[in-house]
Amino acid sequence: MSDDLDFSIQTVIRDKARHTPSHSHAEGQIFAIFSGLMTVTTHAGVWSMPPGRLGWVPPHCTHSAEIHVPINGFSIHISQSNSLQLPNQPTVIATSALMKALTERLVIAMKENTIGSPEYRILEVLIDEMIRAQQEPLLLPMPESECLTKMALAIINEPSNNLSLDEWAEKVNMSRRTLTRHFKAETGLSFGQWRLQARLHYALQLLSEGSSVTQVAFELGYNSVSAFIHSFKKVLGVTPSGYFNEINY
Repeated sequence: MSDDLDFSIQTVIRDKARHTPSHSHAEGQIFAIFSGLMTVTTHAGVWSMPPGRLGWVPPHCTHSAEIHVPINGFSIHISQSNSLQLPNQPTVIATSALMKALTERLVIAMKENTIGSPEYRILEVLIDEMIRAQQEPLLLPMPESECLTKMALAIINEPSNNLSLDEWAEKVNMSRRTLTRHFKAETGLSFGQWRLQARLHYALQLLSEGSSVTQVAFELGYNSVSAFIHSFKKVLGVTPSGYFNEINY
């Protein structure tokens, strides 16, 4: 067991929507929610945090958080030395049955106030599993230039907007080729991939609030429910109706 694997764990319960302003921690933060939806924003973009995944924020990473519906969950703060093993940017990580069991055991120990050597060893195993786990495609990276940022925010604020790439190029006073090149360079995604990610972020919010798949599909501007389901499954690997059921703890 590592002598410097210092950590603290606490429950997170919020009964209404809430915005937490930008801040940072000297320690790394592992967090998860059992119900609801949270988004975490940094200079690099926006991460959606649904139930059943583990979120990671490295030390000294400035971030803000938005709670869209009532949530409950937990967070674990770990030392900087042990944070070095984990990604150097915020990440949403897929959880396995083992990772769920490990986090459940830590939460029980916290509630019973019995944190000790066994829990330190459990946390070491959890970190090992997080290092090997698959990262989820739940990041919406934001462009850096002013004109592309304005375009991105317009799409986020109106996800049903179906303007074509050529139409957007005209609006931002760029050629199609220049817009395509700069957008990919600044976000790492093509325009089509990015718009799909933006729509899925909003879809997760609506689904977490109880909207039906049909309502979400038409809210996002899809011509059919099946088209929305296909897009959702292509990125997240499961249908919208099964998403929250499959990933809950």
